[in-house]
Amino acid sequence: MKINLYTPLETEETRAYIHYGEEKNMDVNKLKHEVLDEMADTEVTLRSQVELLEALDQYAHHSGYYDLHDQLNTFRSLVTNLQSVIARSKLIVPTEGK
Repeated sequence: MKINLYTPLETEETRAYIHYGEEKNMDVNKLKHEVLDEMADTEVTLRSQVELLEALDQYAHHSGYYDLHDQLNTFRSLVTNLQSVIARSKLIVPTEGK
C-alpha cells in the first residue's frame, strides 16, 4: 500500500522532490538532510550578498551613503539566526542507522 504524502499546501516543487525521493528509494530523513544542505548553501550565498551590499552601502561617493546601515544590521542578525536554525535542524533529523 502506497501512502499519499501530498497535501493541498504542498507546491509542485515539493511534490516533484518527494516523487524524486520515491523513485530513488530514499527515506524521508535523507531527503530532509538534502533540503537542509541546500538551505545551508543558500545561507552562505545570502551571507556573501549581505557583505557585498554592506560594501556598496559604505561607498562614500554616492547619495545613499550608509542609508542601509540599520537594515544591514537586521540582515546580519537574520542570516546568523538562519545559520543557527539550519545547524540545529541537522542535529534533530536522524541520520542513517538511527
